[in-house]
Amino acid sequence: MRPARAIAAIAAASCLLVAAHAAPPVLAAWTDTEAARATVRAGVVTQPVATSCAGVLLGNQVTFQWSHGSTGEVRTGYLAQVRTEAGALVDQAVLPATTTSVSVTASQRLVVEVRAFAGSATGWTSTALRGLAVPGVLGLVAPSCQRWS
Repeated sequence: MRPARAIAAIAAASCLLVAAHAAPPVLAAWTDTEAARATVRAGVVTQPVATSCAGVLLGNQVTFQWSHGSTGEVRTGYLAQVRTEAGALVDQAVLPATTTSVSVTASQRLVVEVRAFAGSATGWTSTALRGLAVPGVLGLVAPSCQRWS
């Protein structure tokens, strides 16, 4: 039994030695007094309201028109994007808050998206108002728009 007690004593001593050299736990706390006093305000930027869209034979132009939403945050502008049906960005523009229409040349089927924004175009934005510009046929049929809502 003595060899077993010796092994147990050595194991216990080595555990104590390891425990004595283990790093003490580190306690840390951070406070940010500015964040503790900050206030948060939620807001909603309402979607523009689709009013009309129409195609013009000359130039294969399609014009999408909207009105400003009557509720929500004050709009500071609009972000208009034109994409292919596959989603590739063709063009985009930041428009003043007084803008109520955008025209595109429908050389191919294009998706037009208009979002209102408050603050900046990278800040709060509304859900997109979407429409599809469909090209005319060989200059004989005017282009048209679909699903402008």
